[in-house]
Amino acid sequence: MAKYEMLIAASGKRGSALLPCVVVDEKGIKRAAVRAKAMARACYPEYEKFNVVKMKVISDE
Repeated sequence: MAKYEMLIAASGKRGSALLPCVVVDEKGIKRAAVRAKAMARACYPEYEKFNVVKMKVISDE
């Protein structure tokens, strides 16, 4: 099963950042994106907007 690497783009009044990647399997990728965005909001309150910006296949096993 393929695995994906996602980056979360965060932005706010004081700037923007690419937050650490999250690795998920193909089956749960949509739910994982929602969870990753929620976790980013909790961990980085200085940002206002969060988006999944990149999904990259890292394995086809």
